[in-house]
Amino acid sequence: MRRSHLAYLGRNQEATVYRCTVCGVTDQGPPRDREQRQGQRGDAGRGGRRRERALPDEGAPDNPVIDSDMARLLRERFGGD
Repeated sequence: MRRSHLAYLGRNQEATVYRCTVCGVTDQGPPRDREQRQGQRGDAGRGGRRRERALPDEGAPDNPVIDSDMARLLRERFGGD
């Protein structure tokens, strides 16, 4: 069994859903408050942090959909130089 996802039960309750890696059967864990889970994440040092990634320095990416003007606008919008 491995953790699959969270099931939202309503009234600020959620439960972890586990899925068997062999047969695909799912099992739902006990319900708990969302604030309780978020407090546990904060205690573990993971709560509220956003992952920031720097934009590439080499200019427009090799993407046929994004041309140099679009790349410039994206860099301006998201703080790249």
